[in-house]
Amino acid sequence: MKAIVIATGFQAGLHPSIDTRPSCLFGLAGKPFLLHVMDRLSLLGAKDIHVIQHHLPEKIRECLGSGKRWGLNITYHTATLPDHPFSVLQAVSRQWDKEETILIGSGDMIPSLNQEEWKQFQEKSPTFIDQDSGQWTGWASIQKKDLEMLHPKAPFLELATGMTRSFQSLNASKTYSARNYQELHTANMAFLKSNGQEFTLPSAAREVEPGVWISRNVMIHPRAHIKKPVFIGTNCQVLAGAVIGPDTILEDDCVIDERSHVTDSIVVESSYIGENLELRRTVADQSILYHIDYKTQIPVSDQFIISRLSPPHIPTILFKFFEKTVALALLLLLSPLLLYLFATHKLEKQYKVMLPASNKNPRKWIFFPYYYFTKGLESHPEQSNTFIPNLWNLLLGRMHIIGVSPRSKEELLELPEDWRHLILQSKVGLFDYAKIQNAEDEDHTFTAEIYYSAKQKPLFDLKVIRDIILNRIKNNK
Repeated sequence: MKAIVIATGFQAGLHPSIDTRPSCLFGLAGKPFLLHVMDRLSLLGAKDIHVIQHHLPEKIRECLGSGKRWGLNITYHTATLPDHPFSVLQAVSRQWDKEETILIGSGDMIPSLNQEEWKQFQEKSPTFIDQDSGQWTGWASIQKKDLEMLHPKAPFLELATGMTRSFQSLNASKTYSARNYQELHTANMAFLKSNGQEFTLPSAAREVEPGVWISRNVMIHPRAHIKKPVFIGTNCQVLAGAVIGPDTILEDDCVIDERSHVTDSIVVESSYIGENLELRRTVADQSILYHIDYKTQIPVSDQFIISRLSPPHIPTILFKFFEKTVALALLLLLSPLLLYLFATHKLEKQYKVMLPASNKNPRKWIFFPYYYFTKGLESHPEQSNTFIPNLWNLLLGRMHIIGVSPRSKEELLELPEDWRHLILQSKVGLFDYAKIQNAEDEDHTFTAEIYYSAKQKPLFDLKVIRDIILNRIKNNK
């Protein structure tokens, strides 16, 4: 049996998240809609799948591959216009049997039917599956002769109006769709309330207790709270004091920082939720917050979600204010020297990775300019003045007084994986903690940075600053 999957992937209701991901690759219980569609078509007996794509087709191919995992043969076609997908099949379908049943499925909408209704859909053609509202779901069972009667530029959603013979309709009790943020949220919440009965979950997910699905390599702090129903994807971290649920889905590679509350929400893969946040009825997609009730989205310019709906961690806020005050005072105090350096040296910059970085994917790292003065062609940042020009980075919050050494993307990728993971959780400092500890080789540097990553709190940084000042006073005597 043949099947056509309309995975053109562009739904304006998901803008701007749609810029980096087709709508059919948004998640339903931590698994892309398109994979659920393939599961269903495989159960219905389809073997030869024709996927019509348009928006970001390379991501769709990467997701599905050849189809061998389902025992399917997948052929890809690219539509020029997302709303007119059938024209690309006119030439391909000429060799098909006119009486052969062809299943049509939407890549970003899945109807809910019982087993008897799915059997009827499979065996009786033509059949269309409608929503309760009467709108077509994008799922139909037709024959090749019906496809031939369509105009090449027939809009996808008007397929039923182009039929020249009578057909039967099935009404879906509910539909799961990803055509806008509201529907995406509704679909995932419906999954949680159905106890996961309708879909095949990701292989890494296990129901550890009724209503709680947890995937592999998940770290949940003993002081975190999980309220069912909740789904947590692979490689997620839930830190101390965080509350997850009820009715919450964390997709893969998410971090929920200390004392944050996430309720009735979806946190899209590779998103970081900062400390002391409260998210309710929200879709959080890295740099986008979409509130379901108010139908509004808030773009977040930083790589972290930094809006605070509950009292912030006071010591951290005070220490950041202290660092910026120190930076401003030193810039004013050293302004004559800074002017002299501008007159006698050349200001250069290299781009370093902003830390901490919650995402392990180098393509999603954020960079900042690391300044240094040079005098002559052979100068390097390590041999020149970096402290004074980078007071500006300290003032802007890109760097801190104490931290790890600033590293470029290439330098980070050269590190062993465990070391790189450690660095990504640290922060960049004007004073490198490893150098403060007189680390002379790679092993000592690694040890110093491990220790600092575990201790990097305002009080610890203040103690290190105190020791630096006391040592300078002692050496000057």
